[in-house]
Amino acid sequence: MKSKQSDLFEHFFGKEKSSPKSEKRPLVLSYSQISTYQQCSLKYKFQYIERRPTKPSPHLDFGQTIHNTLKDFHKEFDPKRTSLEDLLNLYEKNWVAEGYESKEKEEEFRREGERILRDYYQTAIRNPNVSLYLEENFKFRMGDCEIWGKIDRIDRLPDGGWEIIDYKAGKRRIGEAGLEADLNPSAIDENFQLSLYYLGCKEKFKRAPEKVSLYYLKYNQKLSTTRRPEQLRDVERIVGEVASKIREKRFEAKKGPLCPWCDYKELCPALKETRR
Repeated sequence: MKSKQSDLFEHFFGKEKSSPKSEKRPLVLSYSQISTYQQCSLKYKFQYIERRPTKPSPHLDFGQTIHNTLKDFHKEFDPKRTSLEDLLNLYEKNWVAEGYESKEKEEEFRREGERILRDYYQTAIRNPNVSLYLEENFKFRMGDCEIWGKIDRIDRLPDGGWEIIDYKAGKRRIGEAGLEADLNPSAIDENFQLSLYYLGCKEKFKRAPEKVSLYYLKYNQKLSTTRRPEQLRDVERIVGEVASKIREKRFEAKKGPLCPWCDYKELCPALKETRR
């Protein structure tokens, strides 16, 4: 008797039959929802089930500005005609100014964004790949879940292959001590988000990307890898475990390095116990 994991693997990699449809109503999940649950399942409940509002965030507004700017930039990008001034004009047009606590803070972010885009432009001119899709939505079934996502960019490489690129406008990952940490390039091989996006691309376009990348815009550093079938075997297991716990209504608080910045820290029983 085959496992669900085996059935999923056959579905994506061309074996005889795909996994049977579940009779359950599919649970809709995205990478952000899955990662939020893994970070803290109580935060997931507050944000995605109870839909409690979050506080304005300069980092979210800044990220939205940069993403929208790069989307517009690559729509019409021509390395022989598109200038740095064109890119910076798009930046001003797309600027979102709602989450900043002061004009001084807004200007600090604005200057940082201009620095990022100046560096980005020089790299784009030197490496002018063709962008096939921008902000491309996807969805696919995985067991009793429906996975949704949006891929920032899909490029056609010089050899004709496809590359998925996901922008990261903030800092690198947070270390155990709550400090900014270097990202080990080998960790990209196991990056769960890129695995989901790989499968989303393969399901939507019937085309497996030859390359998957995270582009850390603050550092103008793109880290790339590939995906082999054996690297994707754990994807359904992770999704299935998270989905099962959500269906069982398991929403426990989990303390971690990001707790001081959580929008729901005043509601968190774990932090209340710490303050006593």
